Amino acid sequence: MGSTLGGFLVGFGLCLFIVSLAALYGLYMAYTGSIQWADDINRIYNLSHSEPYQRALSVMKNISSIIGPLASFLKAAGINQNVTLYISEIPKGVSYMEEIRVASEKAKNWISMIPLAMIVSALLAIIAIVMIISGYRLVKRQG
Repeated sequence: MGSTLGGFLVGFGLCLFIVSLAALYGLYMAYTGSIQWADDINRIYNLSHSEPYQRALSVMKNISSIIGPLASFLKAAGINQNVTLYISEIPKGVSYMEEIRVASEKAKNWISMIPLAMIVSALLAIIAIVMIISGYRLVKRQG
Protein backbone atom coordinates (compact mmCIF):
# COMPACT_ATOMS: atom_id res chain seq x y z
CA MET A 1 0.00 0.00 0.00
CA GLY A 2 2.81 2.39 0.89
CA SER A 3 4.57 1.82 -2.42
CA THR A 4 1.33 2.47 -4.33
CA LEU A 5 0.71 5.69 -2.43
CA GLY A 6 4.37 6.61 -2.81
CA GLY A 7 4.26 5.97 -6.54
CA PHE A 8 1.14 8.10 -6.83
CA LEU A 9 2.75 10.95 -4.89
CA VAL A 10 5.90 10.79 -7.03
CA GLY A 11 3.96 10.64 -10.30
CA PHE A 12 1.43 13.28 -9.44
CA GLY A 13 4.13 15.45 -7.88
CA LEU A 14 6.21 15.27 -11.07
CA CYS A 15 3.21 16.20 -13.23
CA LEU A 16 2.30 19.08 -10.90
CA PHE A 17 5.91 20.23 -10.85
CA ILE A 18 6.18 20.27 -14.65
CA VAL A 19 2.84 22.05 -15.10
CA SER A 20 3.58 24.63 -12.40
CA LEU A 21 7.02 25.37 -13.87
CA ALA A 22 5.52 25.75 -17.34
CA ALA A 23 2.84 28.07 -15.92
CA LEU A 24 5.47 30.04 -14.04
CA TYR A 25 7.54 30.45 -17.18
CA GLY A 26 4.51 31.51 -19.23
CA LEU A 27 3.41 33.99 -16.58
CA TYR A 28 6.92 35.41 -16.32
CA MET A 29 7.07 35.91 -20.08
CA ALA A 30 3.63 37.53 -20.08
CA TYR A 31 4.62 39.78 -17.19
CA THR A 32 7.88 40.92 -18.75
CA GLY A 33 6.07 41.55 -22.02
CA SER A 34 3.22 43.49 -20.45
CA ILE A 35 5.15 45.46 -17.84
CA GLN A 36 6.55 47.73 -20.53
CA TRP A 37 2.97 48.81 -21.28
CA ALA A 38 1.95 49.29 -17.64
CA ASP A 39 2.41 53.07 -17.64
CA ASP A 40 0.40 53.47 -20.83
CA ILE A 41 -2.33 51.17 -19.56
CA ASN A 42 -2.57 53.11 -16.29
CA ARG A 43 -2.71 56.39 -18.19
CA ILE A 44 -5.49 55.12 -20.48
CA TYR A 45 -7.33 53.62 -17.50
CA ASN A 46 -7.15 56.88 -15.54
CA LEU A 47 -8.28 58.87 -18.57
CA SER A 48 -11.16 56.54 -19.46
CA HIS A 49 -12.40 56.45 -15.87
CA SER A 50 -12.12 60.19 -15.29
CA GLU A 51 -15.15 62.37 -14.73
CA PRO A 52 -14.74 64.43 -17.95
CA TYR A 53 -14.48 61.24 -20.01
CA GLN A 54 -17.60 59.81 -18.37
CA ARG A 55 -19.51 63.06 -18.98
CA ALA A 56 -18.42 63.17 -22.61
CA LEU A 57 -19.44 59.55 -23.05
CA SER A 58 -22.83 60.27 -21.49
CA VAL A 59 -23.39 63.27 -23.77
CA MET A 60 -22.34 61.26 -26.81
CA LYS A 61 -24.74 58.46 -25.83
CA ASN A 62 -27.59 60.95 -25.53
CA ILE A 63 -26.73 62.51 -28.89
CA SER A 64 -26.42 59.13 -30.57
CA SER A 65 -29.97 58.26 -29.53
CA ILE A 66 -31.30 61.04 -31.79
CA ILE A 67 -28.81 60.59 -34.64
CA GLY A 68 -31.15 58.62 -36.92
CA PRO A 69 -33.94 61.20 -37.01
CA LEU A 70 -31.44 64.07 -37.14
CA ALA A 71 -29.58 62.58 -40.11
CA SER A 72 -32.89 62.01 -41.90
CA PHE A 73 -33.95 65.60 -41.24
CA LEU A 74 -30.64 67.02 -42.46
CA LYS A 75 -30.75 64.87 -45.56
CA ALA A 76 -34.33 66.00 -46.30
CA ALA A 77 -33.33 69.61 -45.70
CA GLY A 78 -30.63 69.28 -48.34
CA ILE A 79 -27.70 69.73 -45.98
CA ASN A 80 -24.32 68.63 -47.30
CA GLN A 81 -23.95 64.83 -47.30
CA ASN A 82 -20.57 65.06 -45.57
CA VAL A 83 -22.26 66.59 -42.53
CA THR A 84 -24.73 63.71 -42.30
CA LEU A 85 -21.87 61.23 -42.72
CA TYR A 86 -19.96 62.83 -39.85
CA ILE A 87 -23.04 62.89 -37.64
CA SER A 88 -23.73 59.23 -38.34
CA GLU A 89 -20.24 58.37 -37.00
CA ILE A 90 -21.13 59.47 -33.46
CA PRO A 91 -22.58 56.08 -32.40
CA LYS A 92 -19.37 54.39 -33.55
CA GLY A 93 -17.38 56.84 -31.44
CA VAL A 94 -19.51 55.99 -28.42
CA SER A 95 -18.87 52.27 -28.85
CA TYR A 96 -15.13 52.89 -29.28
CA MET A 97 -15.05 54.98 -26.11
CA GLU A 98 -16.83 52.22 -24.19
CA GLU A 99 -14.48 49.58 -25.60
CA ILE A 100 -11.46 51.63 -24.55
CA ARG A 101 -12.84 51.94 -21.02
CA VAL A 102 -13.52 48.20 -20.73
CA ALA A 103 -10.22 47.16 -22.35
CA SER A 104 -8.16 49.40 -20.08
CA GLU A 105 -9.95 47.96 -17.07
CA LYS A 106 -9.24 44.38 -18.17
CA ALA A 107 -5.60 45.17 -18.97
CA LYS A 108 -5.03 46.84 -15.60
CA ASN A 109 -6.61 43.88 -13.78
CA TRP A 110 -4.52 41.43 -15.83
CA ILE A 111 -1.25 43.16 -15.05
CA SER A 112 -2.08 43.34 -11.36
CA MET A 113 -3.04 39.64 -11.20
CA ILE A 114 0.10 38.23 -12.86
CA PRO A 115 2.36 38.51 -9.77
CA LEU A 116 -0.25 36.73 -7.64
CA ALA A 117 -0.56 33.96 -10.23
CA MET A 118 3.24 33.64 -10.27
CA ILE A 119 3.30 33.22 -6.48
CA VAL A 120 0.57 30.56 -6.65
CA SER A 121 2.49 28.74 -9.37
CA ALA A 122 5.70 28.83 -7.31
CA LEU A 123 3.84 27.51 -4.27
CA LEU A 124 2.44 24.67 -6.36
CA ALA A 125 5.97 23.82 -7.48
CA ILE A 126 7.08 23.69 -3.84
CA ILE A 127 4.12 21.48 -2.93
CA ALA A 128 5.02 19.22 -5.87
CA ILE A 129 8.59 18.89 -4.60
CA VAL A 130 7.29 17.95 -1.14
CA MET A 131 4.99 15.35 -2.75
CA ILE A 132 7.87 13.89 -4.76
CA ILE A 133 10.13 13.64 -1.71
CA SER A 134 7.37 12.15 0.45
CA GLY A 135 6.46 9.64 -2.25
CA TYR A 136 10.07 8.67 -2.78
CA ARG A 137 10.56 8.11 0.96
CA LEU A 138 7.42 5.93 1.08
CA VAL A 139 8.61 3.82 -1.85
CA LYS A 140 12.13 3.57 -0.38
CA ARG A 141 10.74 2.50 3.00
CA GLN A 142 8.69 -0.32 1.42
CA GLY A 143 11.47 -1.52 -0.85
